[in-house]
Amino acid sequence: MNLSYGSMISEERIAVGDLAKYIHDEQIGDGVTTILITSEQPVGTATLLVKKDGTAQVEGTASGGYTVDYQRGVITFGTAAASSATLTADYQRISLTDDTWV
Repeated sequence: MNLSYGSMISEERIAVGDLAKYIHDEQIGDGVTTILITSEQPVGTATLLVKKDGTAQVEGTASGGYTVDYQRGVITFGTAAASSATLTADYQRISLTDDTWV
C-alpha cells in the first residue's frame, strides 16, 4: 500500500483527535496599525483568507496586500487600514503542523 505523507498525517490526526478548528478573527482599523495577530496559532497555510472591508487581500504583495508568519499568526499589511475599516482573517488551526508530524 502506497500512502503519501499527507494521507498518513491525515489518518494520524483523526486517530489522535487533532482535527482542524475553523477560526474567524476580526479587528477594526485605526489608520496606523499594520499588524493583525490571530487568536490561534499556527495558522493553516492553505486555509488563510484575509479581507480588508470585505475585499480579499493578496499575500506577498507588501505595498497593497500582506505578509504572514504562519507559525506565530502575525499578519502584516503593507499599509494601515483606514480608521473603522474591518480586517478579517478566516483560517483553520491545528495543534501540530504537518512538519511536526513528519
